[in-house]
Amino acid sequence: MNYIGIDIGDGESCVCVLPQNSGIEPRPIPITGRKSFLSAVAAGENGQPIIGMDAVSDGSAKDFAVRFKSRFLQGEQRDLRDMSRFLRGICEELKRQNLLSEDDKVVLGCPAGWNAQARERYLEMIREAGFPQPRLVSESRAAFLYAKHARSIRLDTRLLQHSALVIDIGSSTLDFAYVRDGRESGVGTFGDVYLGGGAIDEALLMAAVNASPLCAQLKETFEQAPEWKNHALLVARRVKEEYFVRQSEGKAGVQVRETLNILYDEPMELTVQANDQLIWRVVQLGVKSLGGQSFFQMLDAALTHAAQQTKERPPEMVLLTGGASRMKFFQEQCVKRFPNAHMILCEEPEFSIAKGLAFSARVDEEIFAFNAEIRAFLESGALREAVTRHMPRVLDALTDAVTDIVFAQVKEAVIQWQNGVYPTLDALNQALPRKVQESLNTSSPKEAIAAAVNECMAQICMSIQSEIDRICLAHHVEQSQMQLAKTDPLSPDAMCAPIQVGDETAYLTRSLQIAITGAVTGVLLLIPGGGVVDLILIAVTAAAVAMGRDWLKKATTAMNIPLFLRSRVSLEKIATPALREKLRGTIREQLQKDSGLWANVTSTVENSLSAHVRGMARRTEVSIVFQEDGQSA
Repeated sequence: MNYIGIDIGDGESCVCVLPQNSGIEPRPIPITGRKSFLSAVAAGENGQPIIGMDAVSDGSAKDFAVRFKSRFLQGEQRDLRDMSRFLRGICEELKRQNLLSEDDKVVLGCPAGWNAQARERYLEMIREAGFPQPRLVSESRAAFLYAKHARSIRLDTRLLQHSALVIDIGSSTLDFAYVRDGRESGVGTFGDVYLGGGAIDEALLMAAVNASPLCAQLKETFEQAPEWKNHALLVARRVKEEYFVRQSEGKAGVQVRETLNILYDEPMELTVQANDQLIWRVVQLGVKSLGGQSFFQMLDAALTHAAQQTKERPPEMVLLTGGASRMKFFQEQCVKRFPNAHMILCEEPEFSIAKGLAFSARVDEEIFAFNAEIRAFLESGALREAVTRHMPRVLDALTDAVTDIVFAQVKEAVIQWQNGVYPTLDALNQALPRKVQESLNTSSPKEAIAAAVNECMAQICMSIQSEIDRICLAHHVEQSQMQLAKTDPLSPDAMCAPIQVGDETAYLTRSLQIAITGAVTGVLLLIPGGGVVDLILIAVTAAAVAMGRDWLKKATTAMNIPLFLRSRVSLEKIATPALREKLRGTIREQLQKDSGLWANVTSTVENSLSAHVRGMARRTEVSIVFQEDGQSA
């Protein structure tokens, strides 16, 4: 089984194949003799599609077409037909080379700016061309995967852990992939669906036509015979590419020219040329395909937009790829808009997207299998068993948290009684449950309850982490991406709450708060061995005897005890550790009685952790690591 990445460009295309379980990188497949082959199509004698240079050189070919991808969104029937023919030609060529079977995973790229409707229309066309179960991936994502995994350019992971920008400029589109924190889930894609190097081909051709003494005849020929205009566009493309290749080699005063012999009503010659002055002039001219704006204006606007999109965390590294990335003025504009970024120029821009698409086929299949195994684990009952096993700890943690809150209210109420807030002990007795209820409904208990639940959730995470680690290893996922609970950096052995446990925990916290309030409100009346008021009466009687106030020996809860005597009651003798322990026991008993509450706790904790694990799994990224001997790790 092969992973096949197909990059259909407006000027040139590429097919890369990555065999399953192979340690080699995706390799470009020669189509019509070239690894990066011309995006051109014509019809043979029997109507069969002829593609690449064969479409140019075959004397019997007819209905010749180029640059159909850039016109795909316009939906003209001829352009759609040309794209369909080209796709069918690639499919037939791969089958002829025994490189395409029903089991292969085929991924094709599309511009990031294409909407869902355009993608679906393109995907249906690909299926009709004969590709088995094809998928579409944004070309910007392919560029990111290429930059991350290709051995020839594999980016420093330290740069990817911060922020990076991949800029892919082809013949018809300009795509951006913004990478944050080194994770694919942090990629933001955006781009321009019409801006690319092909606009310069068109501008060079128009400049040549306008400079020709046969200008009127050439325009009429191109109008009546679009095939000749397509041939002329190919010449303009070759001239442009040769110019920028020589310029990238550091040559000064580069001048390139090529003449096309046009045989229509009468023979005509058209010379297309490129030099420093002409290139600079044509990129400043308005182009019809760009809505009358110049290439330079559109490029500057796109790069400015990208800089705005990334201004909160400007990229520390910018990777330039795509066939048109060799243009010097394009590189200079990128440096201008991202002056503090480390600029990297891809060594093989004509292959990068196709390789990235092949990587995507492999990575996405592994991610799909990884997520399927994670789902199977979560649905196996193992998580519920772990949650149920830890419920006694949840009960203990909640009991301790609630006991602290109730005990604090007891002490505060006693102090208020001593200060005369309550005239009688009956009044205190009536106010205390209300104070406890009000206290349990404030934010502090909510925080205490959440802390207790999260602490236990962290323990549950630890208990299932080994199985999660095993699944990660089986699918080449770094275990650090699926650490369900993080270690507190200030305390290496302490575990803190799971990352982003979700809205379920907030719902559970509120549910617990309501249930606990109901269960605990009257708990002070259930303390074995006497409640708080009884303890106060005992203390008051003892104080009265000590002061010789015999008439207070029979104090009652309805009596307004003098303040001077209240002050003689020691808080430490009322709010004792023994009273706290009695409170704790009674609170635990009341909470444990509510079977509905614990069924809700168990279910909600399980659902919260399940959602947490699934969310992390969706954000994972499969690592493709190649060892020195060429075997994949």
